[in-house]
Amino acid sequence: MKKILALTVMLPQLLWAQVDMPFSALLPPEADVRQSLEQHPMVQANQATMDYERANAQRLIQGEDPWQTRFALQQRRNNQANLNSFEQTVAVEKRLRLSSKVSMDKQLAQTALHIAQLSRGDAWHEAAKILLADWFAVSKAQASLQRIDEQLALLDQQLTVINKRISAGDAPRLERLLVEQERAKLALQRQQQQAELAQQQLNLQRYYRGQQLNNIDLSQVPNQLALGDEQIWIKQVLDANHELELAQEYSKRQDLHAQRVALESKPDPTFGVVYSREQAGQEQIMGLSVSVPLFNPAHKSLVNMAQAQASQAHYQQQQTAQRLTQETKQRLLSLISAQQQLQQAQDLVKQQQTNSQLFAKAYQLGEVGINDWLLSMRQYVEASAQSDQLKLSLAEDYSRLLVDSHLLWGLAEDE
Repeated sequence: MKKILALTVMLPQLLWAQVDMPFSALLPPEADVRQSLEQHPMVQANQATMDYERANAQRLIQGEDPWQTRFALQQRRNNQANLNSFEQTVAVEKRLRLSSKVSMDKQLAQTALHIAQLSRGDAWHEAAKILLADWFAVSKAQASLQRIDEQLALLDQQLTVINKRISAGDAPRLERLLVEQERAKLALQRQQQQAELAQQQLNLQRYYRGQQLNNIDLSQVPNQLALGDEQIWIKQVLDANHELELAQEYSKRQDLHAQRVALESKPDPTFGVVYSREQAGQEQIMGLSVSVPLFNPAHKSLVNMAQAQASQAHYQQQQTAQRLTQETKQRLLSLISAQQQLQQAQDLVKQQQTNSQLFAKAYQLGEVGINDWLLSMRQYVEASAQSDQLKLSLAEDYSRLLVDSHLLWGLAEDE
């Protein structure tokens, strides 16, 4: 399973490199993953965010200035004629945005729509990270259980040997008692590990509806990875990251908002149509009205506030980029260290396996006691279990790097 990773170098051209998926056998089926992510509460809840931003974009395009009606009633008193008359005035008015403000509002609307699209990708990515962590928590628990089962099988085999030696008079019954005690301890550990596995499976089943692994086979999983250049990975993560894109769009929106607030120094005129009846209806007046605000004492403060918010958004964007860069560097260093630790652990496994086999034969020949054999077997199984956990951690860290790079389980429109 391979995907293409676009790489930008200092020259003005694009290089392409292939990225292997060496741990695909340890991952859930991709179809199950995608179905689970589509149904993830975080992704589904994001629909409300998308609806909000779409409605916000529509609001910006349509404007917020309603048609207004104004009605006035006054009494006119003519003392000379000793007459009273009621006069009415009706007006329909609307404030009209200046063209520069309309243009700026359209840009804000486009930004809102882009934020709505990016927010879905960000929710998808966060859900994928959670699913990946839950999946490997189950895998590690399953691998530990398998090692305990392996140790129990070895003890059962040894019990057969001990029973034959006891029957032949070559071993005391105490040796069988010691092995049975060791087996009882392991049986308790197995119950505890089964409970741990069940708990991790419940955590996974919260959001994952697909097939789970019943057996962890690490024999074909590689121990070493060709990670490539650090800067290439950093660029891929930054280019694909929706969180950073969202921070950039929020920063862009705050810049546009600051410019939009600054445009309020030029007030929008309010136009109206006026109809009046005066002199008891003997005079009827039709006319147009225009009103323009003269001065807003809070305008400068509003501009300063908007500019401060824009600066804050810029800093948050920079912080997000720096954090993602640092996280990627740390993950790559962790992968390098994990490979070194795994190699050392596997060398130890080979040594302990050889020792355990030698002690098993030596015990059968009566050259060592049962305690020596039990210790050698325990050391071998513990070393194997540690190697399993290191290999699964290596697989998890590398898979997380691929998820962050959107080379694994990315949103369909990103691929």
